[in-house]
Amino acid sequence: MRRFSKFASKLPEGAKVAIEVSTSGIFAYEHLDEKGIEVHLAHPVYLNPFAKKHVKTDKVDAWVLAQLLRMDYLPESYVLGKELRGQRVMIRHHASLVRLRTSIKNRVHALLAIEGIQTSEFSDLFGKRGLKRWKLS
Repeated sequence: MRRFSKFASKLPEGAKVAIEVSTSGIFAYEHLDEKGIEVHLAHPVYLNPFAKKHVKTDKVDAWVLAQLLRMDYLPESYVLGKELRGQRVMIRHHASLVRLRTSIKNRVHALLAIEGIQTSEFSDLFGKRGLKRWKLS
């Protein structure tokens, strides 16, 4: 964070910055935007045709982004407002937790089936009655 702040403080007034969208790219976007720097987030999918024409290194990628921005040819991503980005993060995290819970429940069902343990007496193995049966509540 300190190194990035130091970098950002050295940017001249009116500087334009192009960043490829990524998790750290959003952090950089917010930090630079707060400092009044014009930030452009490059859409990674639409950068592919440009990226395949050269050796992939950070230095070369930075040069390509700079040239595309300079020529006003940078394929940009839409940036949600900060509040909506936060809500989106929470919704995605919730969805991943639900998928994880489902996966774990499916594993438990599979293990019980492998051991030949009947669970059909419960409509929901993880409901109140099901958990009581296994003495887990």
